[in-house]
Amino acid sequence: MSAQHESGNGAASIEAREDEFLGNFELLDDTLLQFEYILSFIGDLNAIPEEDRTDDCKVEGCASNAWLILEARNGRLKLSLESDSLIIEGLLGALTWMLDTQPLEDVAAWQPRFLKHPQMKPHLNSDRSHGIASIVKAIQAFCKVESGEEARSGCSPANDATSPIRCRNEGVQLIRETSETKGIS
Repeated sequence: MSAQHESGNGAASIEAREDEFLGNFELLDDTLLQFEYILSFIGDLNAIPEEDRTDDCKVEGCASNAWLILEARNGRLKLSLESDSLIIEGLLGALTWMLDTQPLEDVAAWQPRFLKHPQMKPHLNSDRSHGIASIVKAIQAFCKVESGEEARSGCSPANDATSPIRCRNEGVQLIRETSETKGIS
């Protein structure tokens, strides 16, 4: 299944993109077609080159390998994700399509519904659901810090042993907005 998804340029809100994703997903009454739809989002990933897939940006708590790099660019999220699992890559692609280039404040305030959608259950075993939810929490914690909504320093999420994604070397690789990244889209 080859699909063209509208570019994640921030023109549509996160909620509108999530509604579109869920609406299209609900139209597919066959689990295989739903799987193909999820996989169609792989092309929306901002891939992480193999040489950058280091332990510093590896996601802890996922059954498969997944990597996450977060950047703040001109008050908007720049999201790069990668996985070695096709279904996870598809889900991360859908997440990228919904969140990439969105305002940091909007991402921080987003209440995701897609992970709890009843038709997603066949595609989200507990490990996948937990891993994707952990990634969403890390993204939102980063956006809160970068947008100034949270007056704490350090990396996201909280640096404690119970956090499913633990920060190492001040990251899941977090790139602060600098003069080098300002104006880059």
